[in-house]
Amino acid sequence: MRLAVELVHGRNAQALALASEIVDWADRLEPRWLEAPGVPDDIKAAHVLAEGALYTIE
Repeated sequence: MRLAVELVHGRNAQALALASEIVDWADRLEPRWLEAPGVPDDIKAAHVLAEGALYTIE
């Protein structure tokens, strides 16, 4: 939830930091995505949020 809150409030650096923490402990998430060149931080963080939600549903 904290990741979503940071994104909604436009705190992209904080959102990316949280996304990085999530990727560190979530085996199913792809860490390379956080280093994609030319992709804005908010998109990287939103990708982690979306992927995490999809894995939770499964």
